[in-house]
Amino acid sequence: GHDEFSVVKSPNDDREYRYLELPNRLKVLLISDSTSPKAAAAMNVAVGSGDNPPGREGLAHFLEHMLFLGTQKYPSADDYQTFVSEHGGNHNAYTSFENTVFFFDIDAPHFAKGLDRFAQFFIAPTFDPDYIERERNAVESEYRMGIQNDARRGLDVMQAVGNPEHPFNRFSVGSLATLADRPGRSIRDDLIAFYKEHYGANRMYLVAYGPESLDELQALVMPLFSQVPDTAAPRDTIEQPLFVPSSLPMLVKVRPSATRRSLEINFPIRDYRTQYGSKPTDYVGHLIGHEGQGSLLSALKREGLVESLAAGTSLSWGGGALFSVSMTLTEAGETQYDRILQLFFAYAKLLREAGPQRAVFAEQKKLAETSFRFEDKGEPAERATQLAVAMQHFTPRDVLRGMYVYRDFQPALIEEITHALRPDNVEIVFTSPKVNSDVVSSHYGVPYVKSVPSAEALAKWRAPVAVAMSLPRRNPFVPDAVALMPLAGGQGEHLHELEKTPGHSLWYRQSETFRIPKGAAYFSFRSPVLMEGVHRVAAATLYVNLLDDLVNEYAYEAALAGLGFSLYNSANSIGLRLSGYTDKQAVLLEALVKDIRNARFSPERFANIRADLMRALRNKSAQPPASQVMSDLRRALIPGSFSDEQVLVALERITLADIYQFADAFWHSAQARTMVYGNYTKAQAKAIARQIEPLLRGDHHAPVPALEVLKMPEGSHFMYPVSVDHRDAVVAWYLQGDGDNWHSRAATALTAQVMRADFFQSLRTQQQLGYIVSAFYFPVREVPGITMLVQSPTTSAQGLSDAMGDFLAHLPMHVTEPQFLRHKEALINDILRPDKNLWERAAFYWRVLESGGNTFEREKKLVSSLEELDFAAWQAYVKRVFLNSPRSLHVVAPGVRGQLPEHQGLQVVDVDTLREKTQRYLLPVNGA
Repeated sequence: GHDEFSVVKSPNDDREYRYLELPNRLKVLLISDSTSPKAAAAMNVAVGSGDNPPGREGLAHFLEHMLFLGTQKYPSADDYQTFVSEHGGNHNAYTSFENTVFFFDIDAPHFAKGLDRFAQFFIAPTFDPDYIERERNAVESEYRMGIQNDARRGLDVMQAVGNPEHPFNRFSVGSLATLADRPGRSIRDDLIAFYKEHYGANRMYLVAYGPESLDELQALVMPLFSQVPDTAAPRDTIEQPLFVPSSLPMLVKVRPSATRRSLEINFPIRDYRTQYGSKPTDYVGHLIGHEGQGSLLSALKREGLVESLAAGTSLSWGGGALFSVSMTLTEAGETQYDRILQLFFAYAKLLREAGPQRAVFAEQKKLAETSFRFEDKGEPAERATQLAVAMQHFTPRDVLRGMYVYRDFQPALIEEITHALRPDNVEIVFTSPKVNSDVVSSHYGVPYVKSVPSAEALAKWRAPVAVAMSLPRRNPFVPDAVALMPLAGGQGEHLHELEKTPGHSLWYRQSETFRIPKGAAYFSFRSPVLMEGVHRVAAATLYVNLLDDLVNEYAYEAALAGLGFSLYNSANSIGLRLSGYTDKQAVLLEALVKDIRNARFSPERFANIRADLMRALRNKSAQPPASQVMSDLRRALIPGSFSDEQVLVALERITLADIYQFADAFWHSAQARTMVYGNYTKAQAKAIARQIEPLLRGDHHAPVPALEVLKMPEGSHFMYPVSVDHRDAVVAWYLQGDGDNWHSRAATALTAQVMRADFFQSLRTQQQLGYIVSAFYFPVREVPGITMLVQSPTTSAQGLSDAMGDFLAHLPMHVTEPQFLRHKEALINDILRPDKNLWERAAFYWRVLESGGNTFEREKKLVSSLEELDFAAWQAYVKRVFLNSPRSLHVVAPGVRGQLPEHQGLQVVDVDTLREKTQRYLLPVNGA
């Protein structure tokens, strides 16, 4: 083999790799994973929105859409999607500034046929004129859908104030206007010309991942991908700067669509990606973005100005990059952004004066090496996609470890960056609802003001500050020992209950499959106090956020050292999870328990965190309309859940005294469940369970009421209209299965699997009703159901509901028995697929425990119900349960057309009426 092509892999990685370059200069990475039931491929084409010809904004993105819609060998527009979906796979693609990436996964036996279809995108697409017309509408819908998205709006302003000669500063999504036919130049001509110019083998990077041997994979790939023409011109570096040099420093004020308050501090720097062996931008980002003692964030939080902060490269291209520090502001921070900038520039000065620190680099290196050594296995498609992009930036030897490599400490490069962080080289973007302006950006209509900071402002930012800030201390959570505990053996197939006392049960298993020095220690504290009404829900959510903030300085250090911690609240519990290297878990847990037990919150932090939580809830109204409607659907189906508005009203009234009262009532009535799974001995598991006992104050363990889900009456047609501030119409049509049992779960899940690809094909590709079009299995706390979801800028809610009803009515006749059998096999394969890493396994165990189940054999039960279900029985189920006497709920946001569906027998309800007209499923579920 070629030595320069031998890929260096982690000692714990059992996969085999081969890197090769085909005669047409297409680069290929083969990955053989003999244990994988799934195969996957990803193609990275080094072309993106940065290559769009002027006047054809969005062309690269439109081309990405068009490649899916027919090739010379497989001309039908739905061939690829249907093939992948019927064989248990998923597919997608995305376009970024420098790349277009396509990927799919599939059940392994069908990889060869899937790969053949995939390869044709790059060999001979048809660019079918009929679909060009339709798919332009999908791009327009995607553009319209983003009109209120603050990330896209911010980008629009960024492009408006940047150097017009730099390709980044052009609209990238595309719209009907930019993709229209022009006199003498149809859009099809321009698509084909762009494809021929840029889609050459010498700009392509392919990853093929499957259970086959490397030689077999190579034999699959070579004949297909050698057909890709080697035509593309090499890519030019971009010589123009991102900002016109004379335009910096610049201050831009932007009005968001939500109530977002933020400050971004941007500095143009060189592109350091080729220096990945010394990672100077990561070094600087690590220090500025640090959240431990002495950090910039801690100083800003102490003054009540900022809630969160992130730092690092936000954009890179061949020719340059942008180093960005972004912060979310408090209300006080919104009026004092000069003070924030003063503290920021003081910290940048501190970095310059302290100079690059070898010890900081060494610590980053040690942590990265440990991460690489014990890297977790992920989804094949994710791995393939990530590596297809990595191939473009790392040498073949480094393709797996490039992001983990810290070879040489290069102080000079670090100094280049810290010297770029100056007030005269900055673009500052201040986002606040208080900004007013007559000037608006061109594509998203965002009001903004662009100005030059005054000499006084610059002098203020440069002024020294009397605030104690420092470089981070040595991280106390860096694991010393990454040793594996000896296997005890004889522990049975699953998690088991190791100890049970009144008020605390401990479940334990040592991981045998995943022999890594990591583990999951999960705790849940259940109490009826959480179910006493909306004021308790508000108090619990705020309490969890306050605790998170209280422990952040050291929890952040633990996270850097590969030791994760999260705190969350659910309907009947507060949960605490530790995951990562087991070596220092006890140290972290001890600190957490002590702080939770003795928690005292300052009035200022209380006020700011409450305001932040309220803002996040209000901002949900700026989320995509489809996700707002889905939240409304979920809430409608779960009695005892509350709307964001109801929680906001409760938060308005809550005081710090209420939080202490809540915590007291909660811990006095809480019962605990502990799960310890991973690299632990029995003695260690018991010791961990002991560690949390000081939190449990009470001896009266009040029973926790059962969780409930609405049980819809047979033959019900409810409609729940909701208001969403957006022009688009959204319909989420929910159909509940006929019971909470394995047969119903199997038949309902299989119906969703059968519908998925056809629903998209029919309502999006053919009818072009909108960009968000999907049908999926939608269990609510294990009660089976299906949801059809469409968001449309062009069709009324009535039209969407009609199209869904029509699709559903034809479903049992439209599907053939061979299709049904393929889908059934794909679903069974999906359910039986083994967990890929320790965290997936831990999540499965925890889900079973938390849902009140006591059997870990759920998959087997579901699969045996699926195996019993034949074609005729499935058709009968669909007709009986989903068509003739359904348990149906439409959640509808009518949008600008204002029209609600009017069908025979549709009953309009709100959440309260719906809850009155239905019965309840009580969980834990029978036989779960």
